[in-house]
Amino acid sequence: KLTLKLIRQLVMSAMYGDLLMLLLNQVRPYETVAGEAQRLVDSWVLKLSEEYKNGRALTQKEMAVHFRDIVADFAKIPVQNVQKVKVGIVGEIYVKYAPLGNNNLEQFLLSEQAEVFVPGLMDFIIFKIDNRIEDYKLYGGKRFALSPAS
Repeated sequence: KLTLKLIRQLVMSAMYGDLLMLLLNQVRPYETVAGEAQRLVDSWVLKLSEEYKNGRALTQKEMAVHFRDIVADFAKIPVQNVQKVKVGIVGEIYVKYAPLGNNNLEQFLLSEQAEVFVPGLMDFIIFKIDNRIEDYKLYGGKRFALSPAS
């Protein structure tokens, strides 16, 4: 059942995921010890999963502490000071996030020594909400619709 509590947990989970993904993509191409950024992501996923099971990590205060800790942990990873080409992956949501959908594009770009940028899921959600509001203002119709045709 889609409850307000579940929606809140989904949004918070997306925010944690976005932060981890964005930091991973910013640090991984420059790390001096290969795999260190991914290991840090994996450890935070385990930690947050355990906290979720115990009903923690979901308040704004807990999230603020975790966000600071996550950023601080990534800042500790030794990196090389080199210039790399930055490449953004945009487009349909499945193609952006799924290696199967984009033919492992992110791994290919990393192997070509690029820094990959993938917009976060919350960016997409905020865009969709704002887009719906603007459609309503400009064209009228139903205030809340599941699709533009509704």
